[in-house]
Amino acid sequence: MEQTQCMIPTFGVLTERQIELINASSYIIKHKNGEQIFMQDRPVTHLIFLRSGLIKLHKQIDGKNEIILDIVPSE
Repeated sequence: MEQTQCMIPTFGVLTERQIELINASSYIIKHKNGEQIFMQDRPVTHLIFLRSGLIKLHKQIDGKNEIILDIVPSE
């Protein structure tokens, strides 16, 4: 029997049924360059895996300035 391909990286630790459940509730989103994905001081409502591109992690320190904490590339 062929194993179901999972949409997210699982490192082979999930059962076939668990992979099916994840795939049923997962989808792929393409964000535009510069688009905010998560916002500071707001609750996180979902999990994101980066397939390609870069994510800039920054902290807003006042109304105008920000500090770049990290730039995360896809692996």
